[in-house]
Amino acid sequence: MENENLKAKAANIEAETSNKYWGIIDRLNETLDAVMHKCNALEKRVSMLEVENDRLRKQLGNDSNNSSNPPSSDTKPNAPNTYNGKTKTGKKSGGHRNSRTI
Repeated sequence: MENENLKAKAANIEAETSNKYWGIIDRLNETLDAVMHKCNALEKRVSMLEVENDRLRKQLGNDSNNSSNPPSSDTKPNAPNTYNGKTKTGKKSGGHRNSRTI
C-alpha cells in the first residue's frame, strides 16, 4: 500500500513537472516566433535600404559628363575660395580704425 502511494506521488510529481516544462517550452516557442518575425521584417528593411543606398550613391556620382546636368552644377571637392579671383587672408575687411578720409 505504501509502495503504491509512493508510486502515485512520483507519477503525480512527474506529470506536474512535465506540464511545467511543456508550458515553458510553449512560451519559448512563442518568443522564438516573435523574434523570427521581427528578424524577417528587419531583413526586408535592410534590403530596401541597400537598394536606396545604391541609388543615392549612383546619383552622387553623376556629373555633367554622365548625366544631363550642366557643367556649372558639377561640384569641386575641397576647391579653394576663388570668388573674384581673391583668396581669404584671414584679415578683417574695411579700413583702418580712427582714419579720416579728406
